[in-house]
Order: sequence, then structure tokens, then C-alpha cells
Amino acid sequence: MAEWQQVDHGPRFKIPSDWVKVGESGIDSNGGGYSGDAMHLNFDEVFGLGFGQDDARKALAKLKEKRRNQRSLAPNEEIWKLGGRLAEFSLEKPSKDGSARFGNKARLYIPYEEVPGYLVIIIEYRDASNLETVREIFRSVRRPRIVLRK
Repeated sequence: MAEWQQVDHGPRFKIPSDWVKVGESGIDSNGGGYSGDAMHLNFDEVFGLGFGQDDARKALAKLKEKRRNQRSLAPNEEIWKLGGRLAEFSLEKPSKDGSARFGNKARLYIPYEEVPGYLVIIIEYRDASNLETVREIFRSVRRPRIVLRK
């Protein structure tokens, strides 16, 4: 059983306690990363930057439709409810450009309803034995309500 630590960058989530923060951060977004022996997590939270309120509404409508009609889901795709927010979980193929640290990739996408923005968390992991930890990390994600100051 893994020991856990809570991290808070606006979005909050738990990660294994032996993971270390890596030097990644968003240039024009809220981003960062953590690494362990068999996994690497990268998150990117974007507000605006070409993603408008209409894009947010469309993204949420698409997730709501997928949640209603499970047959519309792609293989290895699930729609979750996390802390009151809809989220899309998917297993994907890692990049073939040589940048992948591990041979498997999971992605969590959460569009925001109250502001034009979203959160994407990607975890690259070594093998299927890591998938339970990946899911536990993703299921721990919470994002308090966002209020942008004018």
C-alpha cells in the first residue's frame, strides 16, 4: 500500500509520497510535474489562451452526452464525476517522438464550467501493474470553484 502526499497547485490531488517535483511549469498556464520510479505525471491548467467560453460549453456538452450514451465512448475511455466536475479518463498511446518516459499513457481532461478553461493531467507509466495507482491519483483530483479577478 502506497503512502500518499497531497499537492495543491489550484487543482489538488494526491501522489505517492516518494515522488519528487520536476522542473516543468507552464509558460502561460498553470502547469508542473512529478516523477517516481515507474511513473511521471504532468499537469497543465489553461485559462483562455484561445479556449473561450463557447469552447468550454461545447466540451462539457460533449462529456455530458458521452455520459448519457455510453456506447459513444471510444475504447479505453470513461467519463467520471470528480468533486462535482465531469472528467474524461482515457488510456492513450505515448508519443512516438522519443519524449515518452514510459511505454503507457493515461490522460484526465476536466473542462471548467464557470470559466473558459480546463485541466489536463497526463501520467506516463511503466506497465499495467501501475494502472491502479494511476486511477487512484486521477480519482483524487479536485478543483475548487474558480473565480477570475477582473
